[in-house]
Amino acid sequence: MLSCREVTSLTASDRLASAGLRQRLAVRLHLLMCRHCRRYARQLRAVARAVREMARGTEPTPARAALEARLLEAIRDRQRPGPG
Repeated sequence: MLSCREVTSLTASDRLASAGLRQRLAVRLHLLMCRHCRRYARQLRAVARAVREMARGTEPTPARAALEARLLEAIRDRQRPGPG
């Protein structure tokens, strides 16, 4: 059984496309059982779709606009100085 770390690493890289059948099936099985990795994979697909749309210069969809707002807020939160 693959670990969550292995699955997220494969999902976020191009290695899954060139992986063998056994490894791709192991990832799919893990995604069926692990809601956290499933959510991560779904978020990666949403970000990739938004980036492709931005590169094409298409009009933002409501889902993309919401995703952009969430990403910008997360970036702002990381840039804010912490207490102390």
